[in-house]
Amino acid sequence: MKPVDSRPEDRLDAFSENQWQNVLAYGTCFECKAGEILHNQGELVDRHTLILSGQVSLTRTHNNETYRSGILRGRGETYSTSGFFMRQGRLMGATIDEDSTRIIVFERDDFFLMCSIEPSAMEFFFKDVSSMLYTAMDYVRQMREAPIETRVALRVLMVHETHGSVNQTQSEISAYLGLSRVTVSKVLADLADAGLIKRRYGRIVVLDEPGLKARITPDAENLG
Repeated sequence: MKPVDSRPEDRLDAFSENQWQNVLAYGTCFECKAGEILHNQGELVDRHTLILSGQVSLTRTHNNETYRSGILRGRGETYSTSGFFMRQGRLMGATIDEDSTRIIVFERDDFFLMCSIEPSAMEFFFKDVSSMLYTAMDYVRQMREAPIETRVALRVLMVHETHGSVNQTQSEISAYLGLSRVTVSKVLADLADAGLIKRRYGRIVVLDEPGLKARITPDAENLG
């Protein structure tokens, strides 16, 4: 990843030339190569990144292996919002997908100063954040409508993929999903009988990750 000068074609349609120059004044442009890691899962990212060209994949790490989550970011989209705004480690990493991908990076203090000075920037970036929030809310809505077994299996799988283990009790899973403890217990028992998981006090061990994924309906796999 190397610092570069801005190009005329970098400017997004949401900004006039003068507005874009104000945006550029508070960030640094970079050109990246495919495979470069922008940040790892769990890092506290104190930067906000706007993609000017190319493509960035969000990634997950499990058992010391990093793989693409299927969530992509392209021109005009941003990432690092959760760690940036909520001051917590990122739930996902980010990796460059294409050579010559161009990004502009804003340090935290510079970003908020830019937004206070350039109203068009504040409108653009916070509209992007709001869009991602609505996407997340829609994901939750769809999950509420998914079959109960799908909801429980997907929750187990997501925690397993993110943390490498499922250190959650049945009560914690039921509270998260808004289901009764008896219902969650029955689904977990069915998954255990199928040889997909093993239940231990206070946690769940995933024995067959591909098999667990197969129990999740295609619609649920594509949510979000």
